[in-house]
Amino acid sequence: GCTVESSKGHGLARKYLADYLEGEKDALAEGRDSDNAFSLENYTILKLEAPKEGLSKLTVRPKKPGSFYRSEVFLFVNPSGEVVRSEGKAKSPSSFLSNPSAYTEFRQVAGIRMPIYFRSTGRIPLLGFASYTFIMTYDYRSVNGVEIHK
Repeated sequence: GCTVESSKGHGLARKYLADYLEGEKDALAEGRDSDNAFSLENYTILKLEAPKEGLSKLTVRPKKPGSFYRSEVFLFVNPSGEVVRSEGKAKSPSSFLSNPSAYTEFRQVAGIRMPIYFRSTGRIPLLGFASYTFIMTYDYRSVNGVEIHK
C-alpha cells in the first residue's frame, strides 16, 4: 500500500490525489494492479524511432478501454530496454477536468523499475481558460518487501 506523508495544494488538487490513490488501492485489492503496466498484454506497439540523446521513442496504444491512457503513449527507452519516462494523453479522473496529459519518470528502486515523478496538466472548463498542474513525487520505504535505505 501507500501512505501520503505530505501534500501541498487544495481543492481539486487534493481531490485529484485522493481519487488517483483510491483507484490504485482498488486496482491492487481487485488484482488489477498490472492493468496499466507497459506490457504487450496491455499495449500495441505502433512505432519505434531511432535514438535521440540516448533514448529511443516507442509509440504504443492501449488495448483495453479501461486504461489510464486514452490514446497513443510515448515511451522513452534507454539502450538497456528500460522505460525511463512516458508521455501521453490520460483519461480524465473528473468531469471538472479536460484534456489531461501525463508525464512520468521511472528509475530502478530495489531492482524494480518504479515511478519516481508524475505530472499531469490539463484544463478546467468550468473556469474558462483556467488550467491545472498536478505533480506527485514518489519516495519509497520498501518495494516488494525490500526496505529502501537512504
